[in-house]
Parts: sequence; structure tokens; C-alpha cells
Amino acid sequence: MHGPTLTLRLPVREDAAALLELAGDPDVTRWFSWGPYTGIEQPLYYIDGLDAWRDSGEQLDFLIVHREHGPAGITGLNDFSPR
Repeated sequence: MHGPTLTLRLPVREDAAALLELAGDPDVTRWFSWGPYTGIEQPLYYIDGLDAWRDSGEQLDFLIVHREHGPAGITGLNDFSPR
């Protein structure tokens, strides 16, 4: 999905360094149930688990990418209703 300045796309392993930088900041993860990231293995583990979450219908996460500044965060959908 593309907008004027942002794109939503599935995260890939090449995004791990950017996610480490973003989620390694305690101010960013202050209100999260986890965090901050302390090593590259953590965003890689997250990225590697996304296919299973998608396939099971549990969660669908997207990387938010700013056209000029690169990855800016993650957003997602979960708690799907079979309606």
C-alpha cells in the first residue's frame, strides 16, 4: 500500500537493523509490553515469526516506510473476526 509519503509493506530480514534502531530506543518502547531491543537477534526473531502469524490468521503486521527517511515503525491487524 502506497501513499504520498508512506508505504506499508511486509517486513523482511533486511529490515532488522532499522527495527533494532527504532525499537532499541527506550522512549519508543516505553509503553510496550516488551522492549527495548538489545540485539539484532530480537528483530530477526520477530521478522522470522511473521509468516506463521499471517498463515494462522493471528496477526498481519506491516512496516511503515517513509519515502525520504526509511522505516518509521510497525502497524498491524489482529483479533480477526470470522464475520
